[in-house]
Amino acid sequence: AYEYGISSEVEADDFKKPAYYQKTDNQIEKFADMLEHPYFDGKKLKAKQAWTDANTHASSEVILSQMKQRIENHEKEQEAA
Repeated sequence: AYEYGISSEVEADDFKKPAYYQKTDNQIEKFADMLEHPYFDGKKLKAKQAWTDANTHASSEVILSQMKQRIENHEKEQEAA
C-alpha cells in the first residue's frame, strides 16, 4: 500500500487498487471456463501461474487471448486427426 502513497493502517484497510490493476468478474469467469478445456489437462498449474502473474486488466486480457488461441488450435488439430 505504501507504493500508492498510503501511510497509515487505517487508510490501507480502506484502500483498493485502481480498476486497471484488477481483473474483472467477467475475466475471472472466462479464465475458469477455459481452464476446464481438455487442452489444459496437465497444464493447469502453468496456466494458473500465468494468470496470477497477470496483475493488470490488460495483461489479463492477453492471457485470455492466448488461452483462446491455444484452445482453437487444439480443436483444429483434433478435427484434422
